[in-house]
Amino acid sequence: MSRRVWVDMGFFTVYPNMYVMFVGNAGIKKSTAMNIAKSIVRAIRPPITIAPSSITREAMTQLMAEEGSPCKKIFKHEGVVKSYTHLSIFANELVTLLNAGGNASGMIETLTDIWDQDIFEVKTKNKGNDYIEQPFLTILGCLTTDTINNLFNNKIISSGFSRRCIFVHSDDFGTPVPRPVITAEQKQAWDDCVARANSLQAVSGQFSWEPSALDWWDTFYRANHERKTKEENSVMQRYLQSKPEYVIKIAMLTTLSETNDLVLTPEQLQLANAFLEQIEPSMTMIFDGSGRNELSPIASAIERTVVGSPQPIMRKKIYAMFFKDAQVEEIDKILTHLARVDKIRMFNLEKDNTTIQFVGSLAVVDALTKRPSEPTA
Repeated sequence: MSRRVWVDMGFFTVYPNMYVMFVGNAGIKKSTAMNIAKSIVRAIRPPITIAPSSITREAMTQLMAEEGSPCKKIFKHEGVVKSYTHLSIFANELVTLLNAGGNASGMIETLTDIWDQDIFEVKTKNKGNDYIEQPFLTILGCLTTDTINNLFNNKIISSGFSRRCIFVHSDDFGTPVPRPVITAEQKQAWDDCVARANSLQAVSGQFSWEPSALDWWDTFYRANHERKTKEENSVMQRYLQSKPEYVIKIAMLTTLSETNDLVLTPEQLQLANAFLEQIEPSMTMIFDGSGRNELSPIASAIERTVVGSPQPIMRKKIYAMFFKDAQVEEIDKILTHLARVDKIRMFNLEKDNTTIQFVGSLAVVDALTKRPSEPTA
């Protein structure tokens, strides 16, 4: 949709650009999911420019700024010709994109700054300054949890950049499919998505609000603000700072998936909020391995293992799984901490006069003991 649709928020304008990161273990098919979206974008006409998988910051900004760039687009709205500059990034390994040219911090700085600018100025060596008019940059990238923690610990990913991203995490490999096939229904769904995307190239304009949508928004915004002021986790604080804007962005897109009417309804805003609420529980888990404590990455890995297991795990199995990473005393310290902060539960079972120690997620252990989970403070 690019900058062809927008929501006027007074001092700023919301466009539907997004930075979305798939986070999970290697081999969990992050790139497979990403490539489905990429294939749809490639089928859109007129074509949307997709950046090379490895491109330097200088090459990227030059591509967007140069005369006759394929990124430059125009559309007519209410008889007025408007222009914008659109580039889509699909990164199988985001770290490869960041490290291209040997200046990861510089790339992060550019991606952060260009996010909401109407004019983005690029200073070039010996060539003066270039200007990117009405930039619209989107990213769909893939990262492993270890990589993202390393980027944070080395001060490469900034708080400003992470605040602009939606991190979608999963370590669930799903049901094994030995011989995957594309069903007739899936093929039809893909064709429908491409057809809808192509038809939307003729849609432009400003979104309006249903009166009931404004009522919902006001209530949501105040509640989110109160939640943010009480939140102690810095990662969640940054996320909650940006969440209202993302609710609008997603609601714009879910609306356009169904209709050409540029009207925000409470139903679409609620749907957008529900999408975000699905990923919130695992968001802090992604970043638990970052920080000064050298045991943080191991603690994060143990938490993901326990929480991701549908059954309790014997404590001695945890020792065996993480023997190469930490000593038994350190693993004990980690398990005690995770239980103390209500990330996991530990319990004992007696069998043949032997005590067997288990660890499990709150939901799994509570289901076994038939007691409802209590919300943590």
